[in-house]
Amino acid sequence: MKRSPRVLLSVAAALAILIMNSGCGGRQADWETARKADTAQAYQQFLQRYPGGDFTSQARARIEDLKEEADWKTALTTDTAAAYQQFLGLHPESARADEARIRVENLNLAQAPANASHAAASGPGGPATAAAAAGKYRVQLGAFTSATRARSEWQTAVRNHHTELTGLGYTLDKVTLGERTVYRLQSTAVIESRARSICIALKAARQDCVVVLP
Repeated sequence: MKRSPRVLLSVAAALAILIMNSGCGGRQADWETARKADTAQAYQQFLQRYPGGDFTSQARARIEDLKEEADWKTALTTDTAAAYQQFLGLHPESARADEARIRVENLNLAQAPANASHAAASGPGGPATAAAAAGKYRVQLGAFTSATRARSEWQTAVRNHHTELTGLGYTLDKVTLGERTVYRLQSTAVIESRARSICIALKAARQDCVVVLP
């Protein structure tokens, strides 16, 4: 039986809608698969199949997030000023940028010689005499522009990390570098293994910590 042009147009339109819906359903399913995998490779595969349209902007954004997370993990694992500088070069607008800059500064200050002047003051927990510190390691929790701020930071750190810092005192290492004076907040001397274990635990709790060599 011969169909009218109107019927044929209706059938064609229905088929077009069916194909379009089928394609959208496939895109949605592929997007959910990529999200569940949550890897750069999975999102790249999605983009190769669907270079434009729904979910492409989210896929590209997530790829960038995953790359930043991987670069930050690398910097933390390496834990050197150069590693954090590299991260800042790659991700200058990252939410982690301020933390990276702080870590760079503390790492540099922990190893920098006091060119102009250098003085240490002991805090509660026992005096840090030169004899006691000889051949021993310390941990540095930060560098501050005032002794008052440094002491306050030590008290906060002890409250938050009592297990790791129990039995330790602190020293304020006053250092003048050029026209700038800072107070490096460091623990009293400990053996190397304890210094490194303290910093591992504190960093895991997002507390800045640097092992200071003897």
